[in-house]
Amino acid sequence: MPSSYPAFFRYRYRKYRNEKGIVPLLMPKLIDDPLDDGNCIWDYLFAVWHDTAKNLDDWKDVESAIKEWVVGKDAISLNDAMDFWEGGLAVEDHTDEVKAAYSMIKKHLREKLPSVDFSILEFPSLDEERDRFREQVLKFFALELHIIEDEFAKYLIKTIKDNPSYEPGCKNTYKEIATIGTSVPLEQQANVILSFNYTTPLLEKSIDDSIYYQRNVHGDTGNYEYSQTFGREYHVIFGIDGLSRMDKPEIYQFTKTARVLELPNQYLPEEMKGRSIFDAQENGDEIKEIKFFGHSLGEADYSYFQSLFDQVDLYGSKTKLTFCYTTMHGPNYDAIIELMNRYGETVIPEAHGRNLLHKLLLEERLKIATLSPLVVA
Repeated sequence: MPSSYPAFFRYRYRKYRNEKGIVPLLMPKLIDDPLDDGNCIWDYLFAVWHDTAKNLDDWKDVESAIKEWVVGKDAISLNDAMDFWEGGLAVEDHTDEVKAAYSMIKKHLREKLPSVDFSILEFPSLDEERDRFREQVLKFFALELHIIEDEFAKYLIKTIKDNPSYEPGCKNTYKEIATIGTSVPLEQQANVILSFNYTTPLLEKSIDDSIYYQRNVHGDTGNYEYSQTFGREYHVIFGIDGLSRMDKPEIYQFTKTARVLELPNQYLPEEMKGRSIFDAQENGDEIKEIKFFGHSLGEADYSYFQSLFDQVDLYGSKTKLTFCYTTMHGPNYDAIIELMNRYGETVIPEAHGRNLLHKLLLEERLKIATLSPLVVA
């Protein structure tokens, strides 16, 4: 469901935004809305990002926005907010929307986290105390991120239940992705699906025999519903890339690496239990092709791509890459080039990394494919 992220955040934005469209998130909680658990501290930020430079039209911007707040040095970030709260920045340095958001965040923290001591910010020389303040606030932001994640899971569940064509549409899409650009019949394929979505339509009811294994790396709505039924804690994952951030505990808690460690094992159909993503290689075969569909190729998931390309020895192997798009959502050439160039920086020797993209093109191992709009639901 590639469009689910921006649709969801537009939905929250409309619910909480002031009627005049000037000050974000001053609307009271909507009455009798089963998807609404009230204001979350992240709502103040997502609204001001929407009202200023970020429209969150591209789903990966949600996670880059989280990164900006957590590790950023410029507006809009926690570091900038701390400077604002201590009075170190002139009022004119911020727009009305940003000032309103920072004020609402401060009010929200005082109500929900009474132990936080804003007076510490009046003493810039107390570095250790300021660090503890920052860690305390970030821990609270990490906890409240679960509210957004849970609301998103409920939003997806409701959206899918209201759309009876979703499951058959996804299965038709899978079949076209699997057969496009190859002469191998579907019934002779053994495909592994690494899904960055949160739903599992291909594992519902009858499962195509060509699907060898599927993993939803950031959690799934099925596990969320199961956990809610039995009173267990479970959250789908919004997070940032863990590369170069694993030694910073206050940042680490927001990384996908840390969050994936907390996820329970995904429920799998009986025939898939005991299987893994790289079984083909362990059995002496080669992964013939990696196909991408519906992914922004954003920075937040770069570590996954690097690990995958390393595993298949992208430079030295014969593995093909196919990026699948639709006529409605065309190719993002810049994202593909950036992904290949960034991965090329890790290839040794350096000269091989620099010519990785050219090598893949010359060997016809990198292709762009367009899916039929009649098939994609």
